[in-house]
Amino acid sequence: MTKNQISGYIDTPIDLESSLCGGQSFRWMIKNKRFRGVIRNVIIEFQQKDRGICWNSYNNDDLNFINQIIAEYLDLNFDLKKFSERNLKDIAIQSSLDKYYGLRILNQDPWECLVSFICSAASNLNKITKNVQSIMKIGEKIGPEEIDYIFPSPQKILTFGELKLRNLGLGFRAPYVIDAALKIIEEKINLQSLKFSSYDISKKKLMMINGVGEKIADCVLAFSLNFSNAFPVDRWVRRSLINQYNLSEKLNNHELGDWARKRFKDDGSYVQQYLFHNIKN
Repeated sequence: MTKNQISGYIDTPIDLESSLCGGQSFRWMIKNKRFRGVIRNVIIEFQQKDRGICWNSYNNDDLNFINQIIAEYLDLNFDLKKFSERNLKDIAIQSSLDKYYGLRILNQDPWECLVSFICSAASNLNKITKNVQSIMKIGEKIGPEEIDYIFPSPQKILTFGELKLRNLGLGFRAPYVIDAALKIIEEKINLQSLKFSSYDISKKKLMMINGVGEKIADCVLAFSLNFSNAFPVDRWVRRSLINQYNLSEKLNNHELGDWARKRFKDDGSYVQQYLFHNIKN
């Protein structure tokens, strides 16, 4: 770990709290209005500043690399202004943008994202965060803070074992995490290669994992595999779609997701997050 600390500022519309702590990722720690986490094995600390973000890196001093991984992780190349213009006549989207402009889709590590959303089954934000941050500590510690861990590999989780995962509080989710690790180790699923398959094929592959249904698969596709048309539907998004778009309550979540993907196309994941954040908060 290098002793060099490096910092910078990025002038771009961003809502850090909504993006980092709004239900996409569960690894970020907030302290004194600073958000600390690990991106690509680099300890990063963010702070909201005016319309942009200040950042500090504590174990890597490569300025170009840090700027690159931040831009990728926070999807800073996505043009929110054009997104708003494309959906100018949609009252629900505009209402959400008015409140949370700067909310962005995260580009997370697919394995970490998969495990995180397996942990989300029949759970709540606080419990998911506790589970994920407990799992992180199976990995390598790279800094002084309690959050400074590299997320453990599938092999490390498999070695750790189901019983110990249950003891961390995962309960019935523990064997699902083990099954995910096994399928990756046995090369039945290659998460990185899913980025280059179609939406339908990638979704079916993810749903081969025990405990991974449509919603979890769509979350992984949207928040780590760059499927901008993925549209996870939970009870909050379901309520928003029915109320805001006058859809029938008889439609199941699969049908609602299909409707949304056809309507919003490649804006789907952004629309989903803005609607989710607006109705939940």
